[in-house]
Amino acid sequence: MLSEVGFMAGQHEVLSESFCKEQYKGVLVEVKKLKEARKKNMKEADKIAADMKSAFKTMDAAKEKFRKAYEEQERCAVAFKKANDDGSVTKNEVQKMRMTATKTSQACEAAKGKYASQLVKTNDFQKRYGQSSYLKCSLIHVRKHVMYLGTIPSPYPK
Repeated sequence: MLSEVGFMAGQHEVLSESFCKEQYKGVLVEVKKLKEARKKNMKEADKIAADMKSAFKTMDAAKEKFRKAYEEQERCAVAFKKANDDGSVTKNEVQKMRMTATKTSQACEAAKGKYASQLVKTNDFQKRYGQSSYLKCSLIHVRKHVMYLGTIPSPYPK
């Protein structure tokens, strides 16, 4: 009986070594897959972050142009009103100021339209990638692989 128990212990030892080797290889394969997925996701995240930064930079530039155009329009409108109310300025100069005020008003409206358009584009971009389910999917994918390895308990039903 004692020799039979020793024989069974030897078989268990052989089986455990075999399982360890197989599981180790499986774990290495899973780790490699996860590293590759992480690398791919990091590249994509960096690209999205760069695109987001570019969108905000473009929006800020459009905002600044609109601000300058608005200030210029206000200056021209005040100068025109002052010249129109003042009798010492010639009609020709008043007409020139009116044309300048009209042009700056049109330029301001164009800058306002460009700023509004860029603001909508930036908001759409932010909504698309800021509230994306991409991150959730990635976390679930990682959690599934970690659960496979048995290091954390699963809150999800199988």
